[in-house]
Amino acid sequence: MRISRAIIATLVVAGLIACSYFTYRLGKRDGWRAEQAVVAQEIEQTRIAAERKIADADKAVADAVKAKVAAEEAAKHLEVDPSISTPQETADAVATLSIAGGLVLPKQFFVVAGSDVGIYLRSIVPVRDPEVFRYAIAGDCTFAQLERRRIALHPTSSEAGSCNLSLEVLTLDEKSIEKSTLEVIVVPQDAPLSQSSFQILMVGDSLGHQSRFPNELADILKSPGNPKVEFVGTFKPEGAKVLHEQYGGWTFSSFLTNIDKDPEIYHASHSPFVFKGPDDAPQFDVTRYLNESLDGARPRNVHIQLGINDAFGFDPLDPELRKRLIEIMAQADALIAGIRKALPDAVITVGSVIQANASDRAFVESYRPYEQFHSEWRWRRVEMALAKTMVEHFDGRNRERIFLVPTHMTVDPLDGYTAHEWVPDGMSIKLSNAVHPSAVGARQLATTIHAVVRAELASLLAAN
Repeated sequence: MRISRAIIATLVVAGLIACSYFTYRLGKRDGWRAEQAVVAQEIEQTRIAAERKIADADKAVADAVKAKVAAEEAAKHLEVDPSISTPQETADAVATLSIAGGLVLPKQFFVVAGSDVGIYLRSIVPVRDPEVFRYAIAGDCTFAQLERRRIALHPTSSEAGSCNLSLEVLTLDEKSIEKSTLEVIVVPQDAPLSQSSFQILMVGDSLGHQSRFPNELADILKSPGNPKVEFVGTFKPEGAKVLHEQYGGWTFSSFLTNIDKDPEIYHASHSPFVFKGPDDAPQFDVTRYLNESLDGARPRNVHIQLGINDAFGFDPLDPELRKRLIEIMAQADALIAGIRKALPDAVITVGSVIQANASDRAFVESYRPYEQFHSEWRWRRVEMALAKTMVEHFDGRNRERIFLVPTHMTVDPLDGYTAHEWVPDGMSIKLSNAVHPSAVGARQLATTIHAVVRAELASLLAAN
């Protein structure tokens, strides 16, 4: 049977219409499903966000409860710290004192009549808190008085001469732990002096670079009864009243070897005592320094104040610490030998490394990026070990015209420092408040040096 073209056309059109409708329905359904999927996703995200908020709120509540409990426990700990004033604290301190080798005291201590000088307990008792002990003094130094933090010495002209001062360390129940005696020699203000004038060369690190104590020493030497003193050297930084050879960051070894250094870092391109030889090898030559840099000057006195930079990075628990400190003394002897070769008759005084700021805050502010340096007790253990090594090494070398200046025990670790970093008057650089004393500490340091210089000039430093 033949189907007419009209019927076929009608059927085709109907089919196309049916397909279009079916496609439309499918598209609409898929669009609806897509919309539903988006809505479902938004609902799920909202649910997750809500659950997260609830979890965060729960955690915040839990953290708050935990913090409150911790704070309450900390408060209890602060009210009754089990390490303070307990038998265990005393036992630990006694053991620490013994391991350190006892009190850090020289054989002799010099003070000029009319001075106000202190021997600070924190600087000579190598324990974390010296107030764990009681103290008692005895002897015939009638001008000595035991205060809370120091032995105060106020000798008058009538008390000039020699006396013995004993310091006894006791537990709270009066058990004697240690007793040491030193000879105190009071230098009369009007004592005849062997020299009416002389030159002095000062060698050191940033304690002298920042020129606080050299300026103070110069001022003391200008007072009545002192000889006329000329300070010699090649370095006079901003704020300095006198010439010297003292550079921030330097060690005993620096003066023996520094050559071709960046002056922006080392403050000088080379050690004043080091020159290039014919083969460009560095040569340590103090005589050449005197002849070429000081125009032939021959200072009678040389004072050396070094040690902080030599040992500052040491670990107090290092089993090789003692060996390292002895190596520093070998460097010191090499420096002194070179000076002695050039100046065979010079008086050489060596200051023991000084006590630092008693506050952890000072170390945090001074060395903020270096957490290993934030503990005052870390450095004090090293400093006191070095001070003791220096006392043992230099005390009693009077026959060599080498004299110890026990500066480690006379700078007040509290009132001799500032609480924060500071810029001294007349200077442009900010100083660390951890190891650089204030004007008070600088005066105390200079006073101790002056007393030994005056004692030698008054012939009171016997050859022992």
